Amino acid sequence: MRSPTCQPQTPLARKARLNIQQLEDRLAPNSFWSLLGGSLFSAGLGSGGLEPALFQAVEPPSHSSHPITSELLGYLGAVPPINDFGANSAGSDPAATVPTVCQWVADATAGLDLPDLDSLLGSLNTALGAGLGGATTTGGSTSPGLPSGQSSPAAVFSVSPLKTSSAAVAPSNRSAPAKSPSALPVGGGFQALAVPQPLPGGAAAFAPDELLASRLWTNDDNFIKAFDAAFVAEGRIGNNALNGTHELDIAASTGGPFAAGNTANYVWPGNNAAVPFKLTYDAGTATATFVNNVGAANATTVTYAGVTWPPSARDGSDVMFVRVAASKAESSLQISNLQIKTSDMPAFAPVPNPGGTPAGAASLQTVGPNTKKTLEITGANLRGGFELTGTSNWVFQTSGANKPANSQLAFQIKVGASKYVADLDVNGNKTITDAVDGTVNYLPGYEGNTAKVSENNTFNTAHYTGQKMKLVVDGAGTNSAITEVTYEITDVTSYDGYSGNTTDESVVGENRQEDYSFKEIENSRQFTVTRATTEAQGGQMEADRAWVDFWCKDYGGKAIVKITLKEGAAVVKTFELNIPFDKDQDKIADRWEKEKVQQWNQQYGTNEFVGTGFFQPVEDKELRDPDGAGALVAQKTEGDHMSVLVEYRGFILDGGGHNGAGQNPHAGGHLRLSPARKEGLLEVDREQNLANAPAGGVRDYLDSAARVWSHAARGAGNFIYYIQENENLPATGFLAGDTQDIAIGKQRDYLKAQRGVFGGQAIVNDAIGRFFTHVIVLSDVPAEHRLLLGSATVYSERQTADVDQRGIYLLTTPTSQFAARIGLTGTDYGGVSLAHEYMHMVIAPVRDNVTWNNIEHLVGNPGGTALMGDESVANNSSEENVVIGAETQTEIDFRGNPALK
Repeated sequence: MRSPTCQPQTPLARKARLNIQQLEDRLAPNSFWSLLGGSLFSAGLGSGGLEPALFQAVEPPSHSSHPITSELLGYLGAVPPINDFGANSAGSDPAATVPTVCQWVADATAGLDLPDLDSLLGSLNTALGAGLGGATTTGGSTSPGLPSGQSSPAAVFSVSPLKTSSAAVAPSNRSAPAKSPSALPVGGGFQALAVPQPLPGGAAAFAPDELLASRLWTNDDNFIKAFDAAFVAEGRIGNNALNGTHELDIAASTGGPFAAGNTANYVWPGNNAAVPFKLTYDAGTATATFVNNVGAANATTVTYAGVTWPPSARDGSDVMFVRVAASKAESSLQISNLQIKTSDMPAFAPVPNPGGTPAGAASLQTVGPNTKKTLEITGANLRGGFELTGTSNWVFQTSGANKPANSQLAFQIKVGASKYVADLDVNGNKTITDAVDGTVNYLPGYEGNTAKVSENNTFNTAHYTGQKMKLVVDGAGTNSAITEVTYEITDVTSYDGYSGNTTDESVVGENRQEDYSFKEIENSRQFTVTRATTEAQGGQMEADRAWVDFWCKDYGGKAIVKITLKEGAAVVKTFELNIPFDKDQDKIADRWEKEKVQQWNQQYGTNEFVGTGFFQPVEDKELRDPDGAGALVAQKTEGDHMSVLVEYRGFILDGGGHNGAGQNPHAGGHLRLSPARKEGLLEVDREQNLANAPAGGVRDYLDSAARVWSHAARGAGNFIYYIQENENLPATGFLAGDTQDIAIGKQRDYLKAQRGVFGGQAIVNDAIGRFFTHVIVLSDVPAEHRLLLGSATVYSERQTADVDQRGIYLLTTPTSQFAARIGLTGTDYGGVSLAHEYMHMVIAPVRDNVTWNNIEHLVGNPGGTALMGDESVANNSSEENVVIGAETQTEIDFRGNPALK
């Protein structure tokens, strides 16, 4: 359990919070967190025992550069554990000590470096032992003293066997570039093979300027009905003199009453001359200041103190209106180059034009007579303080009937709160303030981390359910003046099925195919809620809100919803919701894109800007080198045969996906894949009653193969996932005595006949054919149907012209028998054999390279542990020892897998 009271106090600690999953992947479960929690509090930090020991252990002069040390220790400071054993020996409250621990560790370790994580963990082991007293050392692992009555665990840290950096010293018994099974990687390599923690949720994943939005009102003042002002600043023609009627004012209303300093005289230059202005609100002093002609000798300032925000002000309600009006002919007024910064946006950002076009800072212009335009600006935290800058350009007559006066040519900046706030209610409880709510938090088909469009965790048992949510307009209830709320889906995707490899009759066919709807099954693009609408009809206007049921039908779906609020016949407010939040309109949630750029940087040790421009939906660009500066080498090609959009929408998968330490596999069900890591997919068929299968069934083989492929020290850094599609294969028709040609033909035909789901929807089988390599598991076949006598994996067919005839055979009985001969378990040998055969599907070594023979096996089998070497060598057939060496890595070509369409 971790302390909710310990918040990151340094940029280092905040950054380190993103590495939760990576760190836990590298430490044995519970060994570190529970021990450190108990040890810190049982020792008592005030005793002076722990702090000096830790300082001594991580003193930087004695260590070389290591980029992850500060992140690790910063993370310990950002999220320290609660004392699992209760109060410390002095009886003090552990929770009260947590912030001190947090601050001390985060600050004291900032910028420290160590050569590798093993060294760091060893140093901390030693430090904890020295600082706490009573430590014991067993097998090289240190256990600090524990509170009375607690048993001593085996170690503070338990490090999973992973790889070293290419810069690290090679193990004495292996020549470079061999990979050490006993050390952890550094730099990009360390980050690469763990599962990254998503960005810290929703709006926090976005820079404040990314949430800015605007819309334009023309000759319409009805928006005022949906707005409560805190203050208004105005520049108007007045009498355009330094006496009499004022030209500048700021107050609760442009109609006053005005106090001293609220108004000022000014002479506008006319002739389209530019006049820069600045409007500032200081939340600390509740003072608004309006400066005209900023920086000039005649700069003029008006001030309004005692600003009071209206009761309607709440999260998401802050709004600003920039308004221009010209009621005389031959008059015009333009406001341009609008820039804003707020308390959480310290640098100025351009206010976007409506719809984002044209690019750059927003502008609006009025040309008389009788033209009004109003730019509504949302998404900024105005209550916390802001500065708005811009430029006004004036054109007017100075005499005659068209000479304007007073407010006949004017601009206003109205600041306050919207009476109404609209957003996506993801968990359907009619509120929009829960952690999972909001378009910025939402990923299609999910409520937080829980999949909702389907249920169950295997390809064969998963079934469509649809995700029922609500669209809520807070404030627009029967207690308000709103009489009608219309919800309209103006744009929506219509993907086949509901994930990349599944479908259901509820989402197929005419009038059912759209991915979002106001009805559970059929397409429904519009719903109007009035005071008479009932909950049974699918929407309602309650006292303080209006809502409508809203269904998501696809894990990759995108919709734009326009919400219109009316008082009688008058439109007083409109909202446009991108569901999910997708400012660049590429049909991929911006939050997910940013998380994947972050993962890309962790994976490859790069520093790409974390934004929405890095990935394009049709791209397939995972880098050739799977771990950047780590020890793994570049593979033959970029990409993994799946585009960004395909990986975003995801698949229903049964398992696989083990990380570089062989941990955290996919538990089954829907999964989005990653455009930052190469991934492979397997479609697995098997006969019903397998002889000599592992205790865990075929899954044991598959998980073993996945661990071989992803292993950070001895693997290739690629994640392998699978589905078990047909678990009751029909008879093969293989016969003893078949000639070689007949045997080969039957094997190919059987692979083709079992490809995909028999009688299944075309969209499912097309997806399986495009993205999944076919594997068939049988008990045994006649000897004539084995590639080699005694071989466990009969065939990895890639040469036939028909793609559906390509795939892999695995036989459980020969696997078990052959494994016993060389002293291995059937699971161990079968998993490595499957990894070996899958490698055949994705490599194409250069034929004149003496490293390879003509059946794509390594010549000489370096070290006796090469995955593509002689399978009769026990080390080469054991998951514990097998190595996907550099020679093999350089030939990996996921894009060129001949088993995929």
